[in-house]
Amino acid sequence: MNKKQMLSRFLQIFLVLIGISFLTFILIYMAPGDPVRAMFAASGTMPSEAVMNEIREELGLNDPVLVQYFRWLGNCLKGDFGHSYSTGKPVAQLLSARLWPTLKLSLLSLVLMLIVAVPLGMLSAVHQNKPIDFIVRGASFVGVSMPNFWV
Repeated sequence: MNKKQMLSRFLQIFLVLIGISFLTFILIYMAPGDPVRAMFAASGTMPSEAVMNEIREELGLNDPVLVQYFRWLGNCLKGDFGHSYSTGKPVAQLLSARLWPTLKLSLLSLVLMLIVAVPLGMLSAVHQNKPIDFIVRGASFVGVSMPNFWV
């Protein structure tokens, strides 16, 4: 792959990531409910409407959606993911606290998959179109068809 193709691929990846982030932002923006009300509902107190309007203004929630998106994107590119409405903690701190357990779970599932899938795939290839092959294919079909939370 030459440099021009690699640059083209990176540009495509960048555009897809921007598109996904924009669609996600728009979907969250269009979600029913008010983020300020949700923030105070989590704490159990509900201030006056004037205080909530002031907080909306501080958070920039009264700005047009494109202004909000580009502000959010700029902050994300700088590593500032904001603060959680429910806990008040920085989102980067919440993500970093959950990164290591997620990586451990992912690596363990990868190792288990390799320990199980590679030998079964070899067994199925050696005994092609025989009962053991049909059993392995059927089991893999069932495994792929099951919802992730069941597996």
